[in-house]
Amino acid sequence: MSSQEHIVIITPIYPSSDRPELGTFTRLKARNLVRLGLNVTVIHPTKFWKPDAGVSTEQINSGGVVEPAVRRPAYMTFSGKYIPVLGSTFRWTMITFERAVRRAIRDLSIRPTHLYGQFLFPAGYAAARLSREIGAKSIVDIGETYFHWYEKHLGIDNVKRVFNEFDSIITVADHLRKLCIDSYDVSEDNIASFRNAAGPEFKPADGEQARAKLGLPNNLSIVGFIGTLYARKRPLYVLDAIRDRPDIGVFFLGHADSDPPGGDQVLFAGAVPHEQVPLWLSAADVYVHASLNEGTSNAIAEAVACGVPVVATDIPGNRELLHPDYSILVDPLDQDAMSRAIFKIIDSPKLQSRMSIAALESARSYTGLDRMRRILDWLRSN
Repeated sequence: MSSQEHIVIITPIYPSSDRPELGTFTRLKARNLVRLGLNVTVIHPTKFWKPDAGVSTEQINSGGVVEPAVRRPAYMTFSGKYIPVLGSTFRWTMITFERAVRRAIRDLSIRPTHLYGQFLFPAGYAAARLSREIGAKSIVDIGETYFHWYEKHLGIDNVKRVFNEFDSIITVADHLRKLCIDSYDVSEDNIASFRNAAGPEFKPADGEQARAKLGLPNNLSIVGFIGTLYARKRPLYVLDAIRDRPDIGVFFLGHADSDPPGGDQVLFAGAVPHEQVPLWLSAADVYVHASLNEGTSNAIAEAVACGVPVVATDIPGNRELLHPDYSILVDPLDQDAMSRAIFKIIDSPKLQSRMSIAALESARSYTGLDRMRRILDWLRSN
């Protein structure tokens, strides 16, 4: 690839005026491609009633400001319900999503050489189909783990077919690469894994100063949690793990569709601008990840980059991402084990300090820019 080539990232999630915290990992990828000297356009089909629908911005790489061009064509979404006789409404969403992407591509002044889908459906599907029409290479980035959902709505044969239409497939973890090969007949030559890493804004700040700026108490140990505040992310599981320790508080950073976690130990619960997240992480003594199923966690990578020790569920994605020098993995269904791991770090300042130093050393050895550079090297050789 070279600066003459034009990568178009197609994604259903990207930071917007009403959800600035959503899809920040996709923005990091796009920014890093710009930093590496490529022409980059993000196509983010946006629900027609959202404030950013139809808005376009141009690529910037000047004076420390690095942003890709962004196009947000309006489209109609039909959610993902399965209706007897009619089938899945997700198929209708795929059609309207693809049409929106096609309109945006048609209006680009520079012809795309690569269509890069973020997740398999609907973005990867659109990238595979439209790349054939315009003679571009197709790439898909696999980070999701809900392939059975795709099979239910689209059928396993259709899922396999789409997997095998891409020129290149990238996954965020080795266990996802193996799943794609074993379950969907993907060629080993066309797929590679590159674990996630944090952006350059994620670096540690002084803990006391961070707490002062955020209005957090200095007389409590603090647990951090980042992610959508939905049941599947299990924020209440984390809260229950520290119930017996009133000397520990917790903050939950993320969007909530219903009531967020509450109680005397909850210091904050809700979404914050992404640029504030490093400050919040710097205020934490330990970061906790409780999901039962995840490809790989961007939030964990960001916590590690801020030097925060991690307690996480022992699932394949976390196992690949973390090292015992700065993390403790626990049985996902053993809440007592999670409590003991949290308390072990909090009750030993020396252990916390050692883990923090190890986390920072790990983050420095592999950055988001490193990840994107390695991906480009692989794509060039593939």
